[in-house]
Amino acid sequence: MDINPPFGYKDIAPLYKNLKVKLPSAGHLPEFVRATNAVPISYTEFALAARDYPLVFTTTDEGKSFSPVVVIGMSGAENLFLVDGKWDANAYVPAYIRRYPFCMARVTLNQVEQADRLICVEKEFLSDDGERMFDDQG
Repeated sequence: MDINPPFGYKDIAPLYKNLKVKLPSAGHLPEFVRATNAVPISYTEFALAARDYPLVFTTTDEGKSFSPVVVIGMSGAENLFLVDGKWDANAYVPAYIRRYPFCMARVTLNQVEQADRLICVEKEFLSDDGERMFDDQG
């Protein structure tokens, strides 16, 4: 089984019910947002995000499919919404950033991409000192 981490994630693992996660502090920003000019968003965020950012659709497969992103900088590694290392308090924070260190990842099994995605977590946040994400019933 191969798990392809989504944009901005490095080394992810499936979120099994017995794992503990050391949750980041409030306001913690993933490292990737410090050096990017766009962040993925979902359809449900369009109205809120459009108040603060231009919305564009990008493609990585020569136009076969498109994904919505908000533009947060003008050059490749520029984020204009960072103020003293924190996200601008007056701007909407996309869910893609707020959900970190969790993600939904594509899985390939026997060289076939599976239709379902897997809930994963960035490995560096797995810790015996962390919090349980599931109760005894799972």
